[in-house]
Amino acid sequence: MGRALRFARTRFEHGLLEWAGPRHAARGLLPMTDPAPPSCPLLPRRQLLAFGDELCVRDPRGRSRTPSLTPGPDGLSVHGPFVLRRRLLPTRARGVAFVDATGDANPIHRKGEVVPGAFVAAQFASLVEVLFPALRLERLRATFSGPSWYDRALRLSLRAEPTPEGLRFEGVARQDEREVASARLDARRAARTRLPLSLEALDGAWFLRVATFYEALGIAPDAYFHTPDGPDLSYPLAFLASLPSGSMVERFDGAGGLLSRLTLRFGAAPLPIDGPPEVGLELPRRIRTSFNKIVTAVKRGVRTAVEGTALVLPRGTVRGVLEEPPAAR
Repeated sequence: MGRALRFARTRFEHGLLEWAGPRHAARGLLPMTDPAPPSCPLLPRRQLLAFGDELCVRDPRGRSRTPSLTPGPDGLSVHGPFVLRRRLLPTRARGVAFVDATGDANPIHRKGEVVPGAFVAAQFASLVEVLFPALRLERLRATFSGPSWYDRALRLSLRAEPTPEGLRFEGVARQDEREVASARLDARRAARTRLPLSLEALDGAWFLRVATFYEALGIAPDAYFHTPDGPDLSYPLAFLASLPSGSMVERFDGAGGLLSRLTLRFGAAPLPIDGPPEVGLELPRRIRTSFNKIVTAVKRGVRTAVEGTALVLPRGTVRGVLEEPPAAR
């Protein structure tokens, strides 16, 4: 594709063992363990290398006799709760690339200083979807307590807890001293379905939009598209979940607003990148100055990949809040 993909720092804190990227040199006294049972989710080493900015995987039980994460030849096997931490700088260039990829024409993200709320939600969803290819996202609930601003560090913390079906994640995003968003995600064990899509049938324009989406998030696109069994040419769920924001802007006469809550469910059938996804919106009959509940779905034909609701406060009622960032603390 002619794109230069840059990998930055990744850090693993696991008892006496610390691996530091990008070469992941191992130091410490904790030995490599035998491969984990198939029931244990796996954090593949290759996926961990795909994240730019700074990513830390922390095991709170790493110094005990029953650690949550055990290193093996292919990555980290999950046996208990652990924490993912990511620190990134959402620049205007990244924000504009993101809204170009997702079709969001809201001027507050292109000419203003406001980071798209979908950008923050996509960071949570992509952490799960990219780091755990053996799991499939089932639900996402993101709540936004305030806007994020360009050129200020964004810190994400995502706590993972094993469940009988897979993993459950509780996350929070902070900027300066403020909490700007929180999220809850559920992921279930599921064999990743590769679609038999030929390169001739691939929609190149939408494929490049997905690649741009990942680069804006600071993730190497190859981490999603390349699998041990061959290329996966289906739409990422994190990308599809970001599309309704752009459609909402169009329905709000190009003005958009403040995303307050996003509640989504994900279908089991993947959508091939052989054409544009269909984004459906169901707005209230009368747009209120307070929060509006919008029903949304993303599908292709009879396959529905994403469905749920969004609570949006029209931009006209929060104009002063969105146009002038507060002084940095």
